[in-house]
Amino acid sequence: MIYLSLFISTLILSISSMFRRFPSSIVYFLLTFFVVLVIALRYDSVDYFSYFSIYEKINDLSELGFFVYSINSATPMESGFAILVLIEKLFFGHFFIFIAFFSLLSLLIKFAAFKKMTPYVLLSLLLYLSDEYFWKDLGQIRNAMASGVLLWAFYFAYFRRFWFFIALAITAMLFHSAAIVAFPFYFANYLKSRFLAIFALFLSILTVYFFGGVGLFIPDIALFLGFDEYSRIVKYATSQYVSGIQPFGGTFFLQLMVCFLMIVFYRKLIDKWPLNELFIPIYIYSSCLFFLFIDYGIISGRIREMLCIPVACVVIPSFVLIFRGYSKFIPCLAIVFYCSIWFYMMMRDRASYQTILQFLF
Repeated sequence: MIYLSLFISTLILSISSMFRRFPSSIVYFLLTFFVVLVIALRYDSVDYFSYFSIYEKINDLSELGFFVYSINSATPMESGFAILVLIEKLFFGHFFIFIAFFSLLSLLIKFAAFKKMTPYVLLSLLLYLSDEYFWKDLGQIRNAMASGVLLWAFYFAYFRRFWFFIALAITAMLFHSAAIVAFPFYFANYLKSRFLAIFALFLSILTVYFFGGVGLFIPDIALFLGFDEYSRIVKYATSQYVSGIQPFGGTFFLQLMVCFLMIVFYRKLIDKWPLNELFIPIYIYSSCLFFLFIDYGIISGRIREMLCIPVACVVIPSFVLIFRGYSKFIPCLAIVFYCSIWFYMMMRDRASYQTILQFLF
């Protein structure tokens, strides 16, 4: 009920924001405040107790390396996460406080990015709530933090601030190693030809159609390069993590549809919102990677979480700028419909929300 109420409220207010003089900034602040409360005060969400177990094991500063905090050989943990645990333990030492602290920091990074980078912040928030982004903040928190940092990295990439981009991409890696996929996308602006984008999409689709993807070559390559057989990139190939999004299923076609719409309206989208000049190529080529690695679910999922979803939250609202007056409601309602489909898919078999407040009152 909490999730549905939050989504419906944001949906209605997103449509209302198409009217002139609508107080979007005030409404955005209030809605994001409630989102922060929902996420920061959660209990028993996805991976909640797994992170509690990791939290309990992070105590010794001497185990901290530049990229990895060594818990044990089977569970390496990125150092950025470990540093925040050690800081929280220095002052409090309660897991529920750490979750609240981590959530607040992660959400501030993302919500500040939306405010800075998108023309319609309420539509960006609706996209955030409907797709996996919101659910990552509720569970797989390292992914959510890293992808928020990468969004700012891409912002500085647009302005050719190379060292800012590198610093932020490395920072993202300190929370999740999958953020390494972002580095080549600094140069995405050089691949903005619509012909090249269409060619890349068709090539990736054909690869999936004939071979099912190329993701399962990764463990073999990793072993050839000397990776341990117990490293995550290898052992996940023989676990439940290998399954993921179905080729040519609903998620596949939704993402493909958005790619083609971005290609069709590319010039208009850039004219109306210059940031799209980099963000659209990032979305399209990261989608190609997502398609290519679709047979290795956890890899394709990380690509989508780190690259596709954050960028989509910025680019998709800019479709509204192509239209004028009351015709703006056409793309707005299309985005609302798109978000409703995603929200429905995300809500299937979703456990009911629980809050830590149940133990305080």
